[in-house]
Amino acid sequence: MRKYKKSKPPSRWVYHCGILSAFRRQLLRVAHREKHSAWLRSFLVIGIGFDIHRLVKGREFILGGIKIDYLYGLEGHSDADVLLHSLIDALLGAAKLGDIGDLFPGTDPSYRNISSSILLKRTLDFISQHKKRFKVGEVDSIVFLEEPKLGKKKITIANNIARLLKIPTDRINVKAKTMEHLGPIGHKKAVAAMVLVVAE
Repeated sequence: MRKYKKSKPPSRWVYHCGILSAFRRQLLRVAHREKHSAWLRSFLVIGIGFDIHRLVKGREFILGGIKIDYLYGLEGHSDADVLLHSLIDALLGAAKLGDIGDLFPGTDPSYRNISSSILLKRTLDFISQHKKRFKVGEVDSIVFLEEPKLGKKKITIANNIARLLKIPTDRINVKAKTMEHLGPIGHKKAVAAMVLVVAE
């Protein structure tokens, strides 16, 4: 009968090479993830904006550049459009260029009752002057109010914001939330808005 030699166990050198190879593969995977994350960070930027205004009589209710029929309007130096003001702050935040108060001081009489749609256009022009590459990708927003109920007006507002930003409507989202009768918003004394912008 043929005698078979017992195979020798792998040497320590081979064993350690296997561990090093596995470790190297893991390092490459981590490096790839880090490189991918760094690549994303180099392109994507995020900005957040928030604004709140008091409801008063004798003012128009402007939201997202759209006039809404309501007994009260928002008090402010300009047209007090909380949604566009929040959007402007979010855009400036993503561009790392300060806030709306820096760009449009409330003490400047030239901004008295000015349309926030105009302020938004000036903001986009300001950003383009300071940033070689800045393109709005997505906008998500929440309007906090007890009244008026926005309903289908949210679609109209989203369409208008898309037009102002010159991006597709499906990249804009407008939500409305009540405050369950809590605080000044819940007691119909104020309206607030929060906006998140993702840009590249």
